[in-house]
Amino acid sequence: MPARSVQVQLNVQGMPDTKLVLVGSGCEGAWTPAPPTSLSPPVTSISWESESDPDGIWQGTQGWVRYYPVTPGGTVPSNVPDEDTVCITWDDPDIGGNTYTATAPAAYTIYGGSILDYVADNDSAVFNLSFTPQTPTTKTAPALAYFARGPLGNQLVLAYVATNGSNDLFVTTTDTLGTWSQFTAIARQSSAIAPALTQFNDTGQLALAYVANNPTLDLLVTLSKDGVNWSPLAQVQGQSSPMAPAIAAIANYLVLVYVADNATNDLLVTTSLDGVSWGDPTPIAGQSSSSSPAIAVLDGVLYVAYVANNATNDLLVTSAKQIFDWTPPVLVGGQSSSIGPALAAYGGQLVMAYVAANGSNDLIVTTSTNGTAWTPSQAVTGQSTSMTPALGSLAGGDLALVYAANNENQRLIISTSADAITWKPGTNLISS
Repeated sequence: MPARSVQVQLNVQGMPDTKLVLVGSGCEGAWTPAPPTSLSPPVTSISWESESDPDGIWQGTQGWVRYYPVTPGGTVPSNVPDEDTVCITWDDPDIGGNTYTATAPAAYTIYGGSILDYVADNDSAVFNLSFTPQTPTTKTAPALAYFARGPLGNQLVLAYVATNGSNDLFVTTTDTLGTWSQFTAIARQSSAIAPALTQFNDTGQLALAYVANNPTLDLLVTLSKDGVNWSPLAQVQGQSSPMAPAIAAIANYLVLVYVADNATNDLLVTTSLDGVSWGDPTPIAGQSSSSSPAIAVLDGVLYVAYVANNATNDLLVTSAKQIFDWTPPVLVGGQSSSIGPALAAYGGQLVMAYVAANGSNDLIVTTSTNGTAWTPSQAVTGQSTSMTPALGSLAGGDLALVYAANNENQRLIISTSADAITWKPGTNLISS
């Protein structure tokens, strides 16, 4: 028997369909055996052992492992940050007591340690890892997009800014509108302003646009083929905005609409074929806003909705069959908002959701088949928010309305509708 040894066991409890992949390990002494390279469902337990070197001067053993949780459809990113991994360390020294540590990323809980004696020469330790469903919170507007992933299936994707000091961008997905995946950080990408999201081209990519989390307010774009792993950010060259942008895809183009970063508040448009290289900005002639715009595509026509750049807070809509040929603004008669609206195509019509400009923060919905004539405002009964909501739907499914709760908790709430008229009561959006 070696002078010192530690056998470590890791159990998973109440976990969703998540694989743990070994991304790093090391020990003083020898592995007997080494940590498994992964734990995949339905397996719920793995173990490994390190022991002291019989020929070494130091007769203790110590070691560490790091496992990265991979949700369905995801892969292990390069250079995984320590804080995104399940990390276990142990130390059975030649002299003194044994020590153990264990940490896990947000949404996971890990606990455990020695099951024999913290002064045992040949010790055993057990750690239990569990997943706790969470209700996300955000301090900005969320973003929704339909995502057809080909053989991987169809999903609705939600992006939002975390309520923490880092302003990390997070993503979660669903294929049922009832069960959402774990909330996954988009590594090393953050913003203090709401993001925008759309599906782009036939390859099934997501494009996420946002404002840099620094004083430059640069416009940035990142792409993903699975909703989990994201490309390094691409700067929309020379373009910036103090407000959330809007993004949509039409034909082979990505179209980004945003408010100019100057006193004019002009609405500007830029396009890209790949999400990396962007054209020079072009004004939507004579149209401006002091709030974030919204964009949607219906029957091959681009529609942009926004709040008038004056004291009326009127809601306006402009459209274009050709990307740079926009109509004069159309007034959404009798309807106004003090913050930017949300816009989506659903059931052969445009659906606009917005916050009432009357102090109530009530959520209001209006619809149109042509972007010109809009239905009278219809309150989403009993639901309110102080931030722009998000609209989106799965193919053939109900329309989803997601928004931050109108209270200090700022929890993300979801309500659904089959007709954009009658809405179910809002419920907390919770991960599985």
